[in-house]
Amino acid sequence: SSSSESSENNKISHGRSNVTHGITLECDYAVMRHYWGEMYTCVVRNLNVPHYFDHVLNVTGDHLSGRGVRDVQAVYVLGQRTPFVPYNITSPFGGVTALRVEGSGLRFINRTIIYEGNLQYLHLENNLIEEVPKWSLRNLTELRWISFRNNRIRYLESGLLHGMTKLWRFS
Repeated sequence: SSSSESSENNKISHGRSNVTHGITLECDYAVMRHYWGEMYTCVVRNLNVPHYFDHVLNVTGDHLSGRGVRDVQAVYVLGQRTPFVPYNITSPFGGVTALRVEGSGLRFINRTIIYEGNLQYLHLENNLIEEVPKWSLRNLTELRWISFRNNRIRYLESGLLHGMTKLWRFS
């Protein structure tokens, strides 16, 4: 792909025409070193998610040479001051296995994250999360690493980690 993919390639199909609350993800793309190796990463900038039911409708940003939206393996939302993560935040990308929402004021895990079934690494650090209900991670059976460090967690529901046979780190 060229340095910037066409907007047509970045439009997201939801399989329904009634999506009225949508946002654009603005990404800075980079190869970043993670605990588990290097990954082509979308670092989200200027995120504004006014409603918990907002969907990602478009992705913008200049890709590294030879890379495209389908090459993204990780999505970072760092210091964006948003209480919500948009629905389907990783869907525009081909094989995202890592999601990091850090220092963003996230107050709760909405149903957004439970649909990201390919996730192996989930970092929700330095936010304002108080409760983690078991439904919030229900479909994330591929998770290997979860971090809730530096939140205000006062309640983890029994059965939260049920079915996560690949999980080797929880903090």
